[in-house]
Amino acid sequence: MLPLSDAEVVAGEAWLDQEVSWPAVLRVRPPAFEPLSGHELVIVSTEALHLLDESLTLGQLIGRLSERNVSAIAVVGRVDANAIERAEAARIPLLVLPESVHFSELGPAITRVIADQRARLYQLGLDAQHQFAEVSMAGRGLVGIVERLARVSGRSVLLWDAYGGILQRIETPGV
Repeated sequence: MLPLSDAEVVAGEAWLDQEVSWPAVLRVRPPAFEPLSGHELVIVSTEALHLLDESLTLGQLIGRLSERNVSAIAVVGRVDANAIERAEAARIPLLVLPESVHFSELGPAITRVIADQRARLYQLGLDAQHQFAEVSMAGRGLVGIVERLARVSGRSVLLWDAYGGILQRIETPGV
């Protein structure tokens, strides 16, 4: 997705499916980040990192961020082998953006993408709630809800009882 469409994944590709709650942009003065609560996409400029602390390497920053449960790190600037190794060991996707990317615009752009995705998911949830309420009001009960879920998702659906027994099974439509 824009603005990360030109990013190259150099580490942690197996963990790209992690949830991202919000972007966290490195600042050039302490504290380096707003308080991190986990699942952030951390945006780092190697130039800003050196302005913050000349002795701090990207690899060291990745080590510290791994303790904060961040979802990924996007870097504008040069990424060395140590940073790649640290990210891979920490199971954190490390994305490298071209130096032509405007670092100051990344945070707001990613915020917009996340907000748009949240709005889309919210709308999908409302649509699903409407469909299930429609089935329920038609008196079709749990069987009708399971059938609708299978049709909407395009997947097989199982409904289990409290003891693990299958109450209803709907195979993927068309299979």
